[in-house]
Amino acid sequence: MYGNGVTERPACLSVVSCQADVMGIRGNRYVTLAVLVLVHTVTYMDRYTLAGVLTLTQEYFGIDNTLIGLVQTVFVLSLTVLSPLFGYLGDRYDRRCIMAVGVSLAAGVTLAGSFVDKQDFWLFMTSRTLVGIGEASFSTVAPTIITDLYVDGQRSLALAIFYLCIPVGSGLGYIVGSKVAHLAGDQWQWAFRVTPGLGMVSVFLFFLLLGKPNRGQAEGYTGEATGWFQDLKEICKVWSCMWTLIASSLVTFSAGAVAFWFPTMLYAALQARGVNADITRISLIFGIFTCVAGIVGVIAGAEIARRYRPVNPRSDALVTGGFMILSAPLLYVAVYLAGTHTVSMWAVFFVSEILMCTNFSLQTDMILSVVSPTRRSTADALMIIFSHLFGDASSPYVVGAISDGVTNALNTGVGPQSSVAIRAVSLQYAIYCLCFVSVLAGGAFLIAGITLEDDRARVQAFCQGYSEIKVNESEPDDPTLNGVVSPVSNSAVSSPR
Repeated sequence: MYGNGVTERPACLSVVSCQADVMGIRGNRYVTLAVLVLVHTVTYMDRYTLAGVLTLTQEYFGIDNTLIGLVQTVFVLSLTVLSPLFGYLGDRYDRRCIMAVGVSLAAGVTLAGSFVDKQDFWLFMTSRTLVGIGEASFSTVAPTIITDLYVDGQRSLALAIFYLCIPVGSGLGYIVGSKVAHLAGDQWQWAFRVTPGLGMVSVFLFFLLLGKPNRGQAEGYTGEATGWFQDLKEICKVWSCMWTLIASSLVTFSAGAVAFWFPTMLYAALQARGVNADITRISLIFGIFTCVAGIVGVIAGAEIARRYRPVNPRSDALVTGGFMILSAPLLYVAVYLAGTHTVSMWAVFFVSEILMCTNFSLQTDMILSVVSPTRRSTADALMIIFSHLFGDASSPYVVGAISDGVTNALNTGVGPQSSVAIRAVSLQYAIYCLCFVSVLAGGAFLIAGITLEDDRARVQAFCQGYSEIKVNESEPDDPTLNGVVSPVSNSAVSSPR
């Protein structure tokens, strides 16, 4: 046994790597979690840097809301399309190498995209597409490593810490992007030159500090991977998994559009009232609120579900579903108050963000806990496909298109002040639609809770059956334990999902 829960001692790649081995750092599950948290934060910083310099980027390329929304859409689509490939590889090959290649690609093309000329908007969009491909490798594989190192309450806590990076990284993307661009004389390009360096540091840490935990190690699982189509077939049979996938797509649709458009909507609303608004300051405040609300929401959601679980094993679904439904009317009020009661608007928006963020870690825990260990990267890839393809890949574009449609319908061609007011109103109407999406997400989580307890028990029995087989397979008198044994030969184990 090496480090903390790693059965295979990695080879020393350098003098520094050898020192990490000797100190017992490499492969330690807490060190592994810390590295993954750092990289996850950097990936979300990069993902939402554009939102922090949205207006500057639009002015530079001379594009409307629809096209700037399309940039985020193609980014997330590329992340989504490649997720199944990385899910397949993550269930079978060295996950450190998979993540390292992807993060290196994302860092390189992010930096290259900052040097695009203003007449080459489509080249900039291409660079964001390649960034999505790079980030797909990390987003698909990293949660499964955590799942292999932790179980039960510790797993929920570890995933909660990991998914704190979504609001924290998103908020830092706003803050760092807007402040760096401001310090550089409102040059948006410099906002995209921060995360590439952090990405390359992350690649170095992958090989220096990460071990190679066996899949299902924390649960005592020792089974082998099956065919990819068999994996998909079994995953799709799990009711709670499929409804959680639907819910995650609806959550991401709403959260992604809010993160992308809310600062711009508020800026337009303040301008319509004649207030001398500063988009950099709005992005900074929005980023801070997103960071704090995310930290509070993720921790609160995981802790409430953990404490309620002994009373009701379906607590994860009840917490995520209930809080998503409660967040919808608060988002509506916040948008309604934009530009008229700014302080009250920020207060209501903050509470809405907290409620929306409670599901970030719980939904992943729900999905990964109801499928067998060698199918978790594939299940995580499905979550990325659902949540992004039907979520934030389309929502920035959809909201932008609705906004432009409302603007065209209301625009009377009069003075610039009226045009600003119409733009503010059109964005408010477009964001109102997201309240209904949040309610649908909450309902999907509640439906997933119907079979959540039974699906988890089935996987636990399956893993336990494999563990018992491995312990007893050396007994020569039992013919069922001689050689390779199918788990279904153990009467206590149901078919893996």
